Amino acid sequence: MNSLFKESLSLRNRLIIIIFFITFLAGLVSSVLSINSSQAALLDNYIGMALNEQFRIGYAIKSMSEYREFTEEEINTYLLGTVRNAALSYSEYYNAGNAGASFRISSAEAGNIFSNVPDQLVTMFSQTLEQSTSVSYHLSRCDGRIMVFASSNLNIYQKVFRLDYALDISVIQSLLSDISRKAAVQLFVMEILLFIFISIVVSRALRPLNVLREHTQKIANGLYDERVKVFRGDEVGQLAASVNQMSQAISESVESLKEAAHTKELLASNLAHELKTPLTSVVAYADYAIQKDLGKEEMNGILEYIRKEGRRLSDLSDKILKWNSISRLDSIDIKPCRPQRVIEQALYTLRPMAQAKNQLIEVNCHVEVIHADEALFVSLIVNLTKNALNASADSDTVRLFINNSGCGDLVLCVEDYGIGIQNTELEKITEPFYMVDKARDRSKGGSGLGLSLCAAIVNTHKGSMKIDSVYGEGTQVAVTIPQG
Repeated sequence: MNSLFKESLSLRNRLIIIIFFITFLAGLVSSVLSINSSQAALLDNYIGMALNEQFRIGYAIKSMSEYREFTEEEINTYLLGTVRNAALSYSEYYNAGNAGASFRISSAEAGNIFSNVPDQLVTMFSQTLEQSTSVSYHLSRCDGRIMVFASSNLNIYQKVFRLDYALDISVIQSLLSDISRKAAVQLFVMEILLFIFISIVVSRALRPLNVLREHTQKIANGLYDERVKVFRGDEVGQLAASVNQMSQAISESVESLKEAAHTKELLASNLAHELKTPLTSVVAYADYAIQKDLGKEEMNGILEYIRKEGRRLSDLSDKILKWNSISRLDSIDIKPCRPQRVIEQALYTLRPMAQAKNQLIEVNCHVEVIHADEALFVSLIVNLTKNALNASADSDTVRLFINNSGCGDLVLCVEDYGIGIQNTELEKITEPFYMVDKARDRSKGGSGLGLSLCAAIVNTHKGSMKIDSVYGEGTQVAVTIPQG
């Protein structure tokens, strides 16, 4: 988990670089397209200017040449000179305010009539415009300059003249350079702003991952009660909820392990103590009997004590094994049982103990069937009733109730009017080997495992056990077991 979130730290930089690279390419492509569009627009503008100017020149020459009517003889004699003079007049006017443009007039019969084309452009004029047969234009480079060449035919008195025009548009290069430079500056500024924006957005988007990383670090340090606050329902929020569930599960598992370790430690300590006391007495009495010449009556007393302690140790061993086996059960054999059969088995075990103290066990059963593990349920009744009999005085009555609750669960209640239990002891009495009055309980053969065994049986049935007691008045133990 930690390695995953360490990777997420570099994920921020990777996301920023990837997004920035994509947007940079998009901006670059957009800038290139914008420059190309601007270049095309400028070229179209200058070509339009060249064609318009070429039309104006042709119109002016034609108008100046047709200022009067010519006879057929005059057309052949004076028309070429008139056209040349008109072209010369317009050339002087044109060049006075439009330097950098040039044109020429020619015809198939007379050849070149007028030209103000510079020498360095004559060859290009010839190569470029001789291929044109109608109104057209052409772009070309000459000595590092960009030129627009345009040509068209002029009909003057049914004579066809050719007008060739050239315009230097090299200024477009500086304009395009300015456009490119401004586009580059704009792109640079935009990318810086975009980088800042992307960094902020990605940082905010990945901030929850940093919170989760810190939380998992706390879990690694043993702080299992920490939780991540979930304020969103997207994938990150779902991840945070899963991390919280993981923390809860780890916390519960750790607490369960701690409790199990504490129980084992307590069990081992109490077991050692419970075994040491009778064994010490048995060894002491045996040494005494060996070293002394005892009479039959005294020897019988020692043997009776040894037998009593042996039986208590045997009973303790049986309960430990039973408690351990029940605690390890994953499932039990729950099936319908007849209440009368269960009660008879329990009373068969309890009757000698009750008769010894002239005690009465009063049974009230109002159910027709019990859904439980029969052997375990009998053991539950026996152990609860034994505790009640031990806590009661001679000739007292212990009451046993079996009923159905309002929601259909089985309720087993054992009630006595004995010495009761103090409130400070109630939370501990289900712990293994815990005894409220150790001396009294041992004298009655108690081991402190009865209620622990009962709690284990109830847990295997997924039930609950509640103990109410008033010191000096009696105790009531109520067990509820689901019947579904």
